[in-house]
Formats: sequence, C-alpha cells, structure tokens
Amino acid sequence: MRRLVLHLAVCTAALFLGASAHAGALTGATLGFSLGGGDELVFTADGTVTGSAVSATEVTMAAGGAFAGTLTATLMDAAPATLLSVVIGTNTGGSWNGSPLTGTSVQINGSSIIKGFSGVELIVVPFAAGSVGTATHSGGGIDVTVFSEGWTSGTLAITGLGGATPTVTAMGGITPANVTLVAGARVVTSLADPTFNILTLSMDFESVPEPTMPLLFGAGAAVLGAFAWRKRQA
Repeated sequence: MRRLVLHLAVCTAALFLGASAHAGALTGATLGFSLGGGDELVFTADGTVTGSAVSATEVTMAAGGAFAGTLTATLMDAAPATLLSVVIGTNTGGSWNGSPLTGTSVQINGSSIIKGFSGVELIVVPFAAGSVGTATHSGGGIDVTVFSEGWTSGTLAITGLGGATPTVTAMGGITPANVTLVAGARVVTSLADPTFNILTLSMDFESVPEPTMPLLFGAGAAVLGAFAWRKRQA
C-alpha cells in the first residue's frame, strides 16, 4: 500500500508539471468593439501577439501593440455626431484567473473619436479596455461620461440604460482551443439617452488545458493515504 501511495504521489506531481509544461500557446486573437449594439469593428492581432492558456482558470497575454489600428463606423440618430473612429494602441500584459475568468491587469489602450459632418473631430474619448472606473470628457459641445467594467469569460451585464432595454448582457466563453472575454461600459452623453459599448477579446490557443485530472489524481492519492494510515492505526 505504501508503494502504491508513493507511486500515485509521483504521478500527481508529474501531471502538475506536465500541465504547466504543456500550457497552450496563444496563436491568434481578435478584438471587437461595438457601440450601442451597432456594427462591430474587429481588430485582428498581428503575429506579435503572445500569451498562454495555463489552464481553463489561468490565461495570460503579454504586453505589446498587436491590435494597433483605426476603424470607423457610422453613427445613427446622434446628430451632430455622424462618425465614430476607434483607435487601438498598445496593451498591458497580465492574466485572467478564476472560474469564470476575470481580471483587469490586461488593458487595451485606445480612444474613441466622435466626428461631425465632413469628418470634423468633435471629441476624443480615451479608454483602457478591461479597466474598471469612471471617466468624464468634454469637447465640441459634447459631454461624455464612461462607466467601465472589467473582463469576464462569463456574463457581462451593463445596467442603467433606461428606455425599453435598461440592461444589456454579453457572453464570454471557453472551449478546448479558444477563450473569449468580454468587457464594456455604460456611456452617458449629452447627445442622446445612455448607451453602451461592448469589447470582445477572442483568443485562440493551441489548447486550453483542464486542471481537473491532476486534482482527481491528487484526491485519489489523499484517500489512499488516509486508508493506509487508518490500517496502520488498526
């Protein structure tokens, strides 16, 4: 019995080390930005994006500028604003942990530029996607206050929107080769009723290892160890 317990303990340690050694590398990612449920602007990461899925409860991304770029969408019923340009710059490095995955250490920095007729800039609203907090900006006769929420692979709920749909939700998720996180904000402007934005970070990995098996082996070893101890006591 003692040899069996020792064998299981060694196997458990090997499984833990194996899970760490075989963490799935990040192979690609996209960042989607949607304002008020409108068309999603999708930024595709270039080949410099790096990170790993250590397990379904620990995912990392390194700092960099893989999502850098500018995309523009048309704004409806928001005169004098007619266009929204979203500029993505650099991102900080960090991790998401837990079940569901959450975290604020990875922040994607950028700005939303609201433009009027003929493409004239009215106001620039900086943001750090994934952060939590409140920021107020003014320009071009427009006041904007943003109430930001952090990343989650679960359900994101944005409340306080008023009207027929006072709350909107967005879903993240985890599959064997993908982790999708969502973040967002309630946006209050002097132009119209409160609105919202949703950011969707979709990351593809070689694999997303499950931590369950090492834990099961560890639990099995503990049970057998307790049994052996009781047998000796008897």
